[in-house]
Amino acid sequence: PSATHTKDEIGRLPLHLACASGAPLAVAQILINVFPNSCSMKDYNGHTALTYVDYGNDNEERKNDFTSLFDQYEDRITVKDEISIQGEIEEELENEEVNITFGEFQAVLDL
Repeated sequence: PSATHTKDEIGRLPLHLACASGAPLAVAQILINVFPNSCSMKDYNGHTALTYVDYGNDNEERKNDFTSLFDQYEDRITVKDEISIQGEIEEELENEEVNITFGEFQAVLDL
């Protein structure tokens, strides 16, 4: 679960990577359940994970499904949560590599 807080070199969380790679909605839901704040966090380019669902994706049903999922969680996030999460992320940066696997989806984050 702590790996869900780890950012890559451009600030993407595992949720960003899952959305960018076309992972199933169930994978995104698992990542959000473990780290709800990830659905509103932006990478260093200012993109949320939901932005990556839109890139190169013409499937309106997929976009709508992901938007509905994200909307369920974004209302629950507070500034206090965002600050405490930042501390957890900084602690995680001491690791050199994080491996994430959900079914067929796999990501390795080198720090």
